[in-house]
Amino acid sequence: MNQAEAEAKKIRDQLQVEMERATKIALAAFKSSVEKALVVPAIDESLATLLTTPAHMEKIIAEMIKGFAANNLKGADLDVILPESMKDQLGSAFVAKMKLMTAGGAVNVLFDDNIRFGFKIGPGGEGFVFDLTDEGLREIFVKFVSPKFRNLFFGSN
Repeated sequence: MNQAEAEAKKIRDQLQVEMERATKIALAAFKSSVEKALVVPAIDESLATLLTTPAHMEKIIAEMIKGFAANNLKGADLDVILPESMKDQLGSAFVAKMKLMTAGGAVNVLFDDNIRFGFKIGPGGEGFVFDLTDEGLREIFVKFVSPKFRNLFFGSN
């Protein structure tokens, strides 16, 4: 009888450990889904307001170009990828302005229908871009907002 009781206790202990692990995983998944449901839409709304306005887009891109110039990329070719939805608003006049700012470098502007708002920009042929699109910025802001949100909403990090 002692062997059967010991085996039953061992099984109960293992079951208890598995239940605790499953509970922690389920709670983490629940917190993550609540966080996404509340934080992501608020971030998207704020970013979309700013990054769907052509004037704001031009200003931000101009600042990026100045930054490239300040870092020894003056006159370098630039690749800029914009939302397809802004093609009519940011046309050839926009490209001409950006080209003047690059001090002779080419500005290759592409439009992508997978970008809701924002843009990608980088030196042509350098193999990297700054992702300031809806997805890229959301990822950055969620990392900053999420810890504070978790602390306020769930009482823990």
